[in-house]
Amino acid sequence: VSQGMQLFTLQSIDNVNVEVTLSKNVYEKVKEGQKAEITFAGQVYQGTVSRISRIATDGAAGTNQAATAAAGIRATVHLDSPDDNIFLGVDAKVKILAAEAKDVVILPTEAVNIGKDGTFCWVCEDGVLAKRSISTGIASDSCIEITEGLAAGEQVIPDPGSHEEGDSIRIKEAGSGSGDGGTDKE
Repeated sequence: VSQGMQLFTLQSIDNVNVEVTLSKNVYEKVKEGQKAEITFAGQVYQGTVSRISRIATDGAAGTNQAATAAAGIRATVHLDSPDDNIFLGVDAKVKILAAEAKDVVILPTEAVNIGKDGTFCWVCEDGVLAKRSISTGIASDSCIEITEGLAAGEQVIPDPGSHEEGDSIRIKEAGSGSGDGGTDKE
């Protein structure tokens, strides 16, 4: 051992942070103070976004080549209550709650369409296939909030197939008939 050489490093689990890289598709939605869920080693912890870098980093924003070449923004998520099950220096999965809506009308993302006239979905109105203009709110990977144009309980057709607007349709319940749960043209 020579003078000034590092012998060991002390680490504490009292103040644990996770560093994440946000892609250009999501960084504008993430703000300091938002809640997050951190999962590692089978344990789930609650956290808070404590810092967002204002300087982009190159080549660390994903796993595919296009995303890897894109710039990303680094964010720090502070674990609210770390415990003795924490392993420092390991990878973790982080979900940041960017927005929340309760008691709202939602549709699966595959039922929402975007055309030259705006956002719409297909509905069954009195047995007829109709195109309905809608306004959307917050979205996740699987569903989208509908803020205008659709009421709870209306029959939405995710994929009208070969049917066109104005066609008479009959809704099949899942598990009856051919089993495809789709629509039939009369």
